Amino acid sequence: MSDDRPSSPRDALDKALRQALGYPANLRALVESAVPDLAGKLDFNRCEMVPTRSVLEDWRGRESDLLVRLPFKGRSRSREILVCVLVEHQSGADPTMVLRVLIYAVLFWEKQLRDWENVKGKRHKPLRLTPIIPIVFHTGETPWTTHQRLGELFEHPPELERVLPSWSIAFWDLARREVEELLGSGEPWLRTLALFRASRSDRHRFREVLSAVLKGLNPLSAKEPNRWYDLVRLLLTLGVRKRPREELEDLMKSAKESIDAPRDREKVDEMRMTIADAMKLEGRKEGRQEGRKEGRKEGRKEGRLDALRDVLAMQLTDKFGVLPPQVAESIRSCSDPKRLESAVRSVLSLKSLDEFTIGSSE
Repeated sequence: MSDDRPSSPRDALDKALRQALGYPANLRALVESAVPDLAGKLDFNRCEMVPTRSVLEDWRGRESDLLVRLPFKGRSRSREILVCVLVEHQSGADPTMVLRVLIYAVLFWEKQLRDWENVKGKRHKPLRLTPIIPIVFHTGETPWTTHQRLGELFEHPPELERVLPSWSIAFWDLARREVEELLGSGEPWLRTLALFRASRSDRHRFREVLSAVLKGLNPLSAKEPNRWYDLVRLLLTLGVRKRPREELEDLMKSAKESIDAPRDREKVDEMRMTIADAMKLEGRKEGRQEGRKEGRKEGRKEGRLDALRDVLAMQLTDKFGVLPPQVAESIRSCSDPKRLESAVRSVLSLKSLDEFTIGSSE
């Protein structure tokens, strides 16, 4: 069981979703729902969670994202895929997501190419790249409506369609799922998400959905008690926390009535105290939220710049070795994302570090 200390809603949701997807059955439900062609073909009992920074120095720099190695059923570890689950909460979709994920995937494949080139006798073993399946797990309240395929970023006549690169992301978009559809699923993980889909329903409907989800989770308590606990904790400490404070007592009463085992009802009482503490903490923060909006916007911009700088420095270091101080400084001082993106694209064509240039921003 996890630490129940209150935290910010965004951080708490990231942590809870990541923990929930650490259970192979929950991960399987998400992957097979997002990519139906893979249903029944992957061995989730042999899945391996991979620290993002162990694959690349900076995948996307976010602890909420997941990288998972998954072998195919009945096949050796040499036949596996890398699934990248990108957890997104904001309603405003990122139009550059498909390109940014492709850049990191290409860097991963480039690393595989270098490893293959460094192995003696490589001619006897052909190069084989690991398939990467990016899945955006979007929990925002409005659907993701921007680009989902690389081709949508090009402006081109129909004659170029055949020769342009093709790359797409699989999306699991909560806003496009109906509550009844989720409740009707045989997967506890998908049923749990029904409560988040109902977050803006009226008081009676929300309580009805909460009760239905918890009743559906009752059989899981005896078979997988830890998984049951984490799913119920996700429902109550984050799903219920979205509701007005005056609804708390009524919702917690309904939650207890929906749970069969007395020992499980006691755990709900423990969670109730956590929710109350979290709501008090959030109440003290509400008065400061407006002043922080601009800071968050600036922070997202700087985070994107840092990621581009890191990717550029990593590519150059991998290709040419330790960077001279003047080159490292030119990268650090550049605050123009377009210049950085152009520099990243140019690295593959460089024959020496002397050809590399990047100007400082105005």
